[in-house]
Amino acid sequence: GGSALRRGATAGDAPTSAPSPGGALGFASPAPSQALDADHPVVAFLTGVGLARYAEVLIRHGFDDMETLLEIEDSDLKELGVPRGHILKLKKRLRELQTPSGG
Repeated sequence: GGSALRRGATAGDAPTSAPSPGGALGFASPAPSQALDADHPVVAFLTGVGLARYAEVLIRHGFDDMETLLEIEDSDLKELGVPRGHILKLKKRLRELQTPSGG
C-alpha cells in the first residue's frame, strides 16, 4: 500500500506567484494580494462578521461587491474551501442584511 490519494487539497493559502521584492508600486499587479482596502464594502462586511480571512479569496473570485456577495451559493463557498460552519455563519449574516431590522 502507501499510495493514498489526497483529496480536497486546495491552493487557497499558498500564493501561486510571489510578488517580486522591490517591485514598482501598482505596476503589473491587477489585484492587491497582501493589503486589502478596509473600506471595501465586502472587506468591511466580512471583518464585521469575523470572516475577514475569506475577503481576499472572495474578491479574487469575483465576489467583489455586496450585490454579488448576496447572491453567493453554498456550492461557491465550498469550492473556495470555506468550511461548512463558516458558510452557515456567512449566509445567516447575509440574510440579516437583506431583512430590514424593524424596531
